[in-house]
Amino acid sequence: MEMDHPVKPSNLIFGLDDRPAMGTLLLLGLEHAFLLIASLVATIFFAKAVGASITETQSLVNVGLFAGGITCILQAWGKHGVGSGYFCLHTSSFVYFHSSVFAFKTGGFPLVYGMTAVAGIIEATLAPFMRRLRAFFPPEVSGLVVAAVGIALAPYAMRALMGITDTGSAVKLRDVFVGGGTLAIIIGLNVWGTKSLRLYAVLIGIFTGYGLAFAVGILSLETLKELNQLPLIGFPKFVHAGLSFRISLIFPFAVAAVCVTLVRPGKVACFSG
Repeated sequence: MEMDHPVKPSNLIFGLDDRPAMGTLLLLGLEHAFLLIASLVATIFFAKAVGASITETQSLVNVGLFAGGITCILQAWGKHGVGSGYFCLHTSSFVYFHSSVFAFKTGGFPLVYGMTAVAGIIEATLAPFMRRLRAFFPPEVSGLVVAAVGIALAPYAMRALMGITDTGSAVKLRDVFVGGGTLAIIIGLNVWGTKSLRLYAVLIGIFTGYGLAFAVGILSLETLKELNQLPLIGFPKFVHAGLSFRISLIFPFAVAAVCVTLVRPGKVACFSG
């Protein structure tokens, strides 16, 4: 009896059973790494919103990188009921942003860590029932959730795009130029680019963004010298303040977990402790 194989959608370049060349895999791996790093802007926004110290911010970033790497490996494993087999990128998610800020104001980092763990358990519980639950969340509902999250985060994103660091500061045109130029490159390559260009659109966009930032002076030689002084390889350092839980916060974190599970699979909570 012949086994049915999933049909690859026309908008995908590689399907589940495809094996790209080694060079392609290396570039895609690099692109995934840069995407994971870029997604940590959610963590930086959170750290700024709660007034975290440099050490605490570094710990949050380290956790995001570590969790993103481990979960990507597990997702790609695709054996013994672990993962889908797809090389899905796991990144930090803005969906938990407001819930995490509220949790911090209520009980500090221990409550953020504890409630994020609860959200993770909820996501893991929902995962086996994804196909059935999607019937209750059609694209119209999922799209509304995505739009609501985007609207809620628009003030943070627009301030970052325009270089506004605090209340009353002026818009910096060079920041708008770098952010808008990077976005235009990524969108343009995805819409009008060739197959190869579409495959590496984000990677090209990120490098273009760095180039533009250096050209207009946002990324300075002093910053590059400071980065050059850091060790090439090092062990991540985590600052764990403990875990605490509060029943009253289960609902907002549960709602965020449902949104992440149904709307944006392949995401990890951005403040996992």
